[in-house]
Amino acid sequence: MQLDSHDVATQVLFWIDVGAGLPFTLLVLCWLFCLPRKDRLPITYVANLLISNLIQICFLCIWILSFPGNSKIPIIPIISTFGFFCGMTTSLCFKMCVALERYMVIAFPEQNCIRRAGISVFVCIMIWVLCFIIIFFGLYFVRFFFLPYLTLVPFPLFIVCLALTLRALPAATSVPAEEKRRTVGALVLLLVNYTLLILPSIIIMIVMFPNPFEFPGVVLPLIQLSAFPDLILVVLMREGPVDRLLARLCCCRMDDVAADDSGESQV
Repeated sequence: MQLDSHDVATQVLFWIDVGAGLPFTLLVLCWLFCLPRKDRLPITYVANLLISNLIQICFLCIWILSFPGNSKIPIIPIISTFGFFCGMTTSLCFKMCVALERYMVIAFPEQNCIRRAGISVFVCIMIWVLCFIIIFFGLYFVRFFFLPYLTLVPFPLFIVCLALTLRALPAATSVPAEEKRRTVGALVLLLVNYTLLILPSIIIMIVMFPNPFEFPGVVLPLIQLSAFPDLILVVLMREGPVDRLLARLCCCRMDDVAADDSGESQV
């Protein structure tokens, strides 16, 4: 695989990922575990998302440093390859879980089963196990050509969740306006993050389908840059810090919309 480790763009993106992404992810992860239990943030999915991003950063560092031939142990590139792709796939899966959870907050506020502790833990364990098995067999049989197509699944899901959430906003009279703004902001951020950073890298891999093991080295650090919007996502979903900012960015007041809808239903 051609990582182009001496390319200037690759080196710049790589050191941004490692130098800034690693400490900030650790900091936000520690802050996340210090939040009170009564917080409405889906801590299980978000924590696993940050952990998967942390795994990506660590194994990306090992991968970049070992592939040019610097490593004298042949198994190190194999382990780093497995770790990076496993972290990437689990990260996308947990982003989908966050998107589904945000949608259910608006569409089914009283029946948000995906947020329950037992179900969320079970879902996270199943994601880790399935991604581990898929990447393991892909690496074992040298069949990674299907991976770019699997990573296209979150794109339509993010679009559908955002569209259905916007459609369900007027009927969600029991959900506070601040929660609605945070939910819409989180879904928009997930979609923009995927579209601008992850989707171009996937398209590059698919276009080079005849030889999927030779693609520009800048693709991997570009994918890893998507971990930075995930840090913003955690702050965006937290109650309090960005409520005023989101209220100013919204073009319409959701409280008024909900009041109008409730008044029409009474009539």
